[in-house]
Amino acid sequence: MGQDPKRLGVGGAQLLFAANFATLFRHNEQSSGITMLAMLPIAAWELSVGTWMLVKGFKPSPVTANLTKVD
Repeated sequence: MGQDPKRLGVGGAQLLFAANFATLFRHNEQSSGITMLAMLPIAAWELSVGTWMLVKGFKPSPVTANLTKVD
């Protein structure tokens, strides 16, 4: 089925958490290169989820799956 975009988001969230934790203890600046690099997987995940929804579409709801079009 291919790569699931959730994996990219989970890994990116951990990197971003580590960068923010380092910022909290003044090991780097909030707008430093390390923090910006840690944000790249999150940005890629956001783009991939949007693309995934455009290409694959949403699953129909079981409640509305059997409804017919009204003329």
